[in-house]
Amino acid sequence: HDGPQDADKNHRTLQKRLYANAAKLFSGTTVASFIALGSFVLVARGLGAEKFGALVLVFTYVEVIIRVCGFQSWQALIRFASRYKSENRLGHVDAVFRFGFYADFIACLTAAILAMSLASIAGDVFAWRQEVEDAARLFALVAPFSLTGTPFAVLRFYDRFDRIAWQQIVAAIFKLACVALVYLLAPTFENFLYAWMGAHLFTHLLLIGMSWRTYTAHRQSSVDSTTISVREVASFSMLRFLFVSNLDGTLRVARELDAQVVALFIDESAAGVLRVARRLAAFVGRLVDAFFTAIYPELANLAALGKWHELRRFVRSSSLQVGFVATLPLIGFVLLGEFLLTLVFGAEYSNAYTVTIILLAAMVIWGFAQPYAPAVLALGQPTRLLLVHTFATCVYMALLFALVPKLSIIGAGLALCALYLVWGLLVFYAYQKQVPRVSLAQND
Repeated sequence: HDGPQDADKNHRTLQKRLYANAAKLFSGTTVASFIALGSFVLVARGLGAEKFGALVLVFTYVEVIIRVCGFQSWQALIRFASRYKSENRLGHVDAVFRFGFYADFIACLTAAILAMSLASIAGDVFAWRQEVEDAARLFALVAPFSLTGTPFAVLRFYDRFDRIAWQQIVAAIFKLACVALVYLLAPTFENFLYAWMGAHLFTHLLLIGMSWRTYTAHRQSSVDSTTISVREVASFSMLRFLFVSNLDGTLRVARELDAQVVALFIDESAAGVLRVARRLAAFVGRLVDAFFTAIYPELANLAALGKWHELRRFVRSSSLQVGFVATLPLIGFVLLGEFLLTLVFGAEYSNAYTVTIILLAAMVIWGFAQPYAPAVLALGQPTRLLLVHTFATCVYMALLFALVPKLSIIGAGLALCALYLVWGLLVFYAYQKQVPRVSLAQND
């Protein structure tokens, strides 16, 4: 066991690396978000709330299908790669990522087929116009190229958070250029749809290219990589982790259904206003997500080495720091948000003020809870998180369908805030129950 001075030194090192990696991610996502906000504003103003809401329905439908079929593979890949790395089995690390690329591609191809096949059913369920249904089938063509799990796993595992940041910035600039061109020349629903499709393809192909470059560079140092078959790492425990992650990711998709439910019970214009509120709250969400993403490889490494005291200390400090930081944008928006909404998006979107405050409050809750979920994953307990998400999602869906018909977009915001509150409390309980047990077993 490390002495107190060594433990303090290790903790400071972890904190510095966490903040450095989170800063790279957040700086990239912040710059990218401001650039993307420009394209978002152009589309919202160019189409108006109703047609913009229709475009949101198309995008969220295909995105939901992609996420349902995806495995959230980065979580499992990083955990098992960390374990093999701690055992100096570099060839197995290489095989883990090759397996991830195969699994992700099959998942995305399946998503494309399902998105095209189920468009008519979705149209009937959510009362889409024919234009929206046809656009959904067309947008589904981008799904086979939407790999994210393994590319992110590779870049995060090899500490290339800088490449993730640059990928987001370059992709945002490309999307702004596409949208601006459409806005200036022919701002129609179809043209903005093509612009979003082109930007989506460029974004994911750039991510795949950067991750592949990182993967091949590190593969050269794995002298035994050519002797390790993918079958050797595709163990039952890994497949189980992937399967549970898929179910967990499917449950996460439920929170993306709010626009569809609002359009069903209210109208497409309300769905467009809700999307604006979600987009603004996503600025804080990206801050929290940067820490969530940066901390997981560190926690996986600490768990692989059995350093439970350092893990608990690291999680506690991260929770308090990120939670308090996430509170600042909420205060700022309460003071200036109504004026900024009208100035940037126009009077048509001014009623997004209240729901945005509610969604920002949800992000604050997530800020305080953010390190506990990756800590449970690092301990190899994805099933516990699945149970947490299942219960929280049931609460969310019940509130969504109960509140939206009565309160419109305010109801959708309250349902999402309740989701994060219930999820945060339950994941904290799961963390508290699991870590002491593992720690005591380790000490024995």
